[in-house]
Amino acid sequence: MAYLRVQMPTGPDAIVEYDFATGQRRELLRDPVADPVGLIVSADGRQPIGALYRVGLPRLEFWQPTHPDAVLQAEVSAAFPGEFALITSQTADRAQAVITVSSDREPGRYYLMDQASGELKLLNRSRPWLSADVLVPMKPIQFAARDGLDRKSTRLN
Repeated sequence: MAYLRVQMPTGPDAIVEYDFATGQRRELLRDPVADPVGLIVSADGRQPIGALYRVGLPRLEFWQPTHPDAVLQAEVSAAFPGEFALITSQTADRAQAVITVSSDREPGRYYLMDQASGELKLLNRSRPWLSADVLVPMKPIQFAARDGLDRKSTRLN
């Protein structure tokens, strides 16, 4: 199997599974307005399980939502409401993981997570001199472009 980002005749790119044995393609994910910007791979690095989209607010989509790594990512995301939390690396035995958390008013925090206990330890902050109190919130907006297609963007409040 191969997982491909395929340019479609119209609209955004799709993530497609290609079976070398049969030559068959199967569309796994396709957003109505945005191209995927990256694949989400299982912790062992062997199996793509989802994709990252950055249209307005970043979000993850999984074609294998019951995969243990997708389930763990959903739990991590739920632990940081209003922010974008992503498992960026894990130990080979999956005992520990590094979580990156960011938002429009948070340049980035990095946590070490013990997966057995769920305990999070703050490792570092990106640009700690920037306070959320002084950063301006951003909101996603949508507008019609001259070609008639909807465009999504992010603007300052």
